[in-house]
Amino acid sequence: MNRLLQAIALCCVLILSVVAQSQESTDSFWTATVYRVDLANGYVVMDDTVYYLAPRVNYNGNMIPGTAVLSQLRSGMTVRIEAEFVAGQNRILALQTRF
Repeated sequence: MNRLLQAIALCCVLILSVVAQSQESTDSFWTATVYRVDLANGYVVMDDTVYYLAPRVNYNGNMIPGTAVLSQLRSGMTVRIEAEFVAGQNRILALQTRF
């Protein structure tokens, strides 16, 4: 009986730890400073890294064309970005100017 209670207690602890991990923040954004925006070639330089924009970008919670996002960026802005590395390029998937 004692072993059964220990096994049940262990299961409860494991379940609670899984639930707690699933509720942890999965924020994959990081902060960057815009240094240069090149509208003609479709990229932005932030923190010494060149980023291209995905065809559609989550910009402050709204999905808009990546080219429209570029026109909103200015040198010196601090932004939060989520990006991926695709086909040899860093590609911005989401960008926040309000955080």
